[in-house]
Amino acid sequence: MPRNAEKAITPDFYRYTPNTGRSSYGSTYIHRPDNRRHRRSLLVSDQRGNIARLDRQVAAVEREMAAKREEVRRAELALQGRQQEKVRKREANMERHE
Repeated sequence: MPRNAEKAITPDFYRYTPNTGRSSYGSTYIHRPDNRRHRRSLLVSDQRGNIARLDRQVAAVEREMAAKREEVRRAELALQGRQQEKVRKREANMERHE
């Protein structure tokens, strides 16, 4: 079983949970669904939960990226303002010395 897996279902319908730092491995028998369509829906509902969790993680990362982009934009504007101020001062000094 891959190291990052949280759980697995074996071909003979046992749910396997790997050991963690707090607990040892475990397995539980899962009642076998009667038909293939129902079996497929079990897998889909589990994937929907994973998809929802991943959607929340992606949304959080996108919000963080948007905040960083705004931070960079503000820093660029501040830098441009400082550069323009230096140019104005330099021009004013040159006018005084002429």
